[in-house]
Amino acid sequence: TIKNTTLYGGAVSNLIIKGGTVTLEDVTTVNYNDGRELIGMGILVHSDAAEDSKLELNGTLTQYNFIKESDTPTNSYAKNLHSAMFGDSCSGYHFGTSPNRYVNTGIISLTETFDDSNITDNANTGYMGTTVTLSGVSGYVYTQPNTIGSVNNNYNKEDDSHVATEQGALPPSYSFDYTTKNYVANTEGSNDYCYEADGVVYISMDDGDSFDWDTSILTVKKGTETLDYTVSMNATDYTGKSICFNTAGEYEVVYTYTDENNYKLEDGKAATYSKTYTKTVTILVSVITPETKHAEFTMGSSNAATEKITIDNATYVSATGVTADNSKWTYMTINGQKIYYPIVAAKLTSTKGSSTYAYFPVFENVVTITDYEDNGTGDAFAYNSSTTTLPSTLTAVKGIYKAASDVPYWYNLTNSNLTQSGATNIFKWASSSTAPSDPTTYNNVLCYKSPQVSADRVAYITLVQYSYTDAANTTYYYYVGYTLEAFTKQNTCVTPDTLVTLADGSQKEIQYVTCEEELLVWDFVNGEYAVKPSSIVMNHGYDNYTVVSLTFDDGTVVDTINGHGFFDKDTNEFVVLHKENVQDYVGHNFVKQDVNKATKLVSYSVREEYTESWSILTSEHYNCMLGGMLTITPAEVEDSPSYLMPFEIGEDMQYDAETMQADIERYGLYTYEDFAEYMTYEQFKALNLSIFKVSVGKGYITWEEILYLISIHIKN
Repeated sequence: TIKNTTLYGGAVSNLIIKGGTVTLEDVTTVNYNDGRELIGMGILVHSDAAEDSKLELNGTLTQYNFIKESDTPTNSYAKNLHSAMFGDSCSGYHFGTSPNRYVNTGIISLTETFDDSNITDNANTGYMGTTVTLSGVSGYVYTQPNTIGSVNNNYNKEDDSHVATEQGALPPSYSFDYTTKNYVANTEGSNDYCYEADGVVYISMDDGDSFDWDTSILTVKKGTETLDYTVSMNATDYTGKSICFNTAGEYEVVYTYTDENNYKLEDGKAATYSKTYTKTVTILVSVITPETKHAEFTMGSSNAATEKITIDNATYVSATGVTADNSKWTYMTINGQKIYYPIVAAKLTSTKGSSTYAYFPVFENVVTITDYEDNGTGDAFAYNSSTTTLPSTLTAVKGIYKAASDVPYWYNLTNSNLTQSGATNIFKWASSSTAPSDPTTYNNVLCYKSPQVSADRVAYITLVQYSYTDAANTTYYYYVGYTLEAFTKQNTCVTPDTLVTLADGSQKEIQYVTCEEELLVWDFVNGEYAVKPSSIVMNHGYDNYTVVSLTFDDGTVVDTINGHGFFDKDTNEFVVLHKENVQDYVGHNFVKQDVNKATKLVSYSVREEYTESWSILTSEHYNCMLGGMLTITPAEVEDSPSYLMPFEIGEDMQYDAETMQADIERYGLYTYEDFAEYMTYEQFKALNLSIFKVSVGKGYITWEEILYLISIHIKN
């Protein structure tokens, strides 16, 4: 675009067009005598011009580009043009009479594709066009017809308001890249963002945070050249740096760059001059002081919503949306205000052995605590069913213990019902024993563990008050009620008429076997039969017992009381069959007294019978032959086959020697010195307690459970 300018001089014409769209606005062209031979053309479209070349005339166009018929150019190109312009094809543009005719060579094209369709004449020049042959090529002339009037070539340079001494500066192009450098989406629930809208940059952050704004977002180009710039804010230079914003306010970041590629005339020749530009980026910074986020609670298996209630300057967490008659919820009253809490079931390791444990879950189906870092303003972290370590700020502080027959679990307690208890003895089950103070994991759930239960227990509720202090140093109290089902001591034994195989192959009813008799056993260490006396023969007395009668496909029938251990050939391990699981093993093959043979369990029956209950354990190897089957009597601690026989059994009814040795090297073996205060050396050997160190190492039994077994089986 050329505007408000006079073009004069030039070897051929004032302006040559070779391509693109050229726009003229308020332009004058002059065949000005600057000492060179006059050609006279104003605007020339070159013969090499692209086919899409265009000329747009706006404002006014005044041309003083006349040649005279009497001129005698010496340049061959000028001669050809002079001759063509005064030929018959251009006669319509001649002014005056020969030899003083004139032609205004205002706009001439030397390409046959350029005509009226390529010219937009908003200047209303009154020009007309015609196709001509110029210098041997087909071209086009667009100028004044002779009907316009007389010759007008009275150009006066001094009076020309369009004469310019320098080119108007053409600004470089520029672009801002906010997205790649600084953009942070304005998302719901977040106070952190940075985006640009309508030329203004909006930055937001939480109080105490900061935002580093990269200043290298501007690109300036002149043609293909990239221009350098400086950056400043409040008179501070940030060129090539980031600006750290942490205070609210309106800021102006100023970019400054200089373009040296502008042109002017000096002594009739072109020279360059510089122009400096500034671009200002307005930045609005917001610093938000968020509401302090305290711990959030969801309680119970249904994850009920919760509210926080202040009573006597203490904060209690109460579930909402529940009713007192809901079987999973109840409430206690503190100073007239109801605090709802969930009722959840404690976990029992067994309901059939002669001993068991109760586990009280800390989070699973109880509570989920969502807390916030950085004094309550940072990222959230949660304690829930996957948490296996007790938070240091969570404590069980009060508890009350009531039997279900005395106080139903929906009973509405008051703060006067609570008795202060230390965390060391809250989690117990109708026992005077002290429960561990630190929770443990049971089935991958964080739990408090009760003392070992070795006697009958009624159904029970334990109400616990928890205390939790969050990251904002606020302490909360909430309640959880734990229920435990009734527990009846059950020995896993056989009926008194069950036959035991002696060392000589004869059989004797278990009620007549003594510890002096040698019994046939299987040695899993050496993979062969062995002869050992029984280490324990126990008569549990007459009572109404649950008898599980097992029938095998070879006609063998064994009557067990509450369950007994048999070697499952299909799973290659001892399994304890009792009324709750026996159906799952129908169809399994169990090892006979002849360990090379197996018989299939085909059916079973369960009955209640008043009878005696007997159990037997053999010295060192534990197993014996009962009713013609290879059996093991479960001990009073849950999962006894695992801790009595802690090594991997191969397919040949023998411990795998390699893995057995590896277990011993890893976990070690007990020595008699470990048990000297509890028993004789002979008792230590008979019970084969040395391998129990491997069982403890593998988690099959604890040291406390070993001592419990000793206490009930060894009498001084």
